[in-house]
Amino acid sequence: MLHRRALLGSAGTATLAASGALAQTGAWPNRPVRIIVTFPPGGTTDILARLMAERFARATGGTFVVENRPGAGGVIGADLVAKAAPDGTTLLLTTSGPHGSGPSLYPNLPFDPMGDFTHIALVASTPNVLAVRPEARYRSVADLVAAARAEPGRITYSSPGNGTLNHLNGALLGLAADVNLVHVPYRGAAPALTALLAGDVDTMFDAIASSAPHLRDGRIRALAVSSPQRIPAFPDVPTFVEQGLPDVVVLSWFGLSGPGGLPAPLAQRLNELTLRILHEPEMVQRLQDLGSTPNRMTRADFTDFVANEISKWRRVVQAANIRLE
Repeated sequence: MLHRRALLGSAGTATLAASGALAQTGAWPNRPVRIIVTFPPGGTTDILARLMAERFARATGGTFVVENRPGAGGVIGADLVAKAAPDGTTLLLTTSGPHGSGPSLYPNLPFDPMGDFTHIALVASTPNVLAVRPEARYRSVADLVAAARAEPGRITYSSPGNGTLNHLNGALLGLAADVNLVHVPYRGAAPALTALLAGDVDTMFDAIASSAPHLRDGRIRALAVSSPQRIPAFPDVPTFVEQGLPDVVVLSWFGLSGPGGLPAPLAQRLNELTLRILHEPEMVQRLQDLGSTPNRMTRADFTDFVANEISKWRRVVQAANIRLE
């Protein structure tokens, strides 16, 4: 009898907990919701967060506020969310920094990138482009790799800085093709492009969004994009995959996450709202204007995606012996 009562009590507790989570989901958002952005205003992450906040507010009738908390490669803003109450009032527009390469580049993070977060949905992704000057002798990735093998340690590429996804893209290409490409970091995409145009470096890895105007006006020429498939904006530019390098897939991505322990019904509702927004024709167009592709993943798929990104970049950082000075 005691055993039966204990079982009934346990079942009752579980039912109450589930009912509480469902009730919370039904009432959400009953207070203003902050969406934390780990970069200053004006960049792609900030723009996407504001687009999502506007549409969340429209769909729910609630108040959504974007709060910029830049610094330490995204660590400051992400840590704020990791330590927030899991009540749906604090969310994170996260990126491939805090939840991709960051855990390997910053080994003393104040949070567990998986355990301290509830990963909800992938919002968008954008590839890098490997670019050269129009007159460069390289017509394909194979040409570049052949030159790097013929002249070990001579072929250079610029990036917006040490530890950026552009830097890691070059390291990944070097590992995949078994060549030594020399990384030359600059303080931002603009000086990295200037260095390429001036002939100070042979190639450049850059986000497709910032390179797009220069590709269209012919100032630079693309050898490859780092997406799994060709992108609509530049259908004539082949991928690394097409050119025999299936492991060279690099996406700068943007996703929605919350604190660890976010009630599953609320996380699921947020995922469904996000997917609905990503199907809106206006939103699809806005993302394409930013050089991004809308992504529509389940919660489980996005959680696996984040875990795979962390593992992938850990292997690259270790194999290429990348350290931030």
